[in-house]
Amino acid sequence: MLNYNLVQATIDDFEFLLDVHHVTLRRYVEQIWGWDEGLQNKMFHDSFYPEKMKIIYVQNRKAGCVEINKKEEKLFISNILIMPEFQRNKIGTRIIKDIIHTSEQEGLQICLGVFKVNHDAKKLYNILGFRVIKETDTHFHMERYSESTW
Repeated sequence: MLNYNLVQATIDDFEFLLDVHHVTLRRYVEQIWGWDEGLQNKMFHDSFYPEKMKIIYVQNRKAGCVEINKKEEKLFISNILIMPEFQRNKIGTRIIKDIIHTSEQEGLQICLGVFKVNHDAKKLYNILGFRVIKETDTHFHMERYSESTW
């Protein structure tokens, strides 16, 4: 089992994070809207806030990123992106389980959005107790409640 470590992103991580965005999301974006490299670069640049992101390290190598935002009584997983060479090693599952553990300790609800075409991610979220609460043409919006809020 590969261990992971989360490290606060900085402005110096821009190129790596842009690459993670392109590599991990391209196949889904292509299916939904088509891929426009210039548009994707601009959208990423315009929404790049390193203080909100953590780099996932596995075996001292950058493996992806996670972005979690806390608002009132909710944790919102904005992104969890893992580079292909590190996928299928349960890293994402362990990160989400750790987020769940934190949310349960703090009595917080967890929310996330997932592309409808990302069947593997939705299946994982269902296994981990997330339920669809709303959907758009492109996304499922899912929530998982802390046991202390039941």
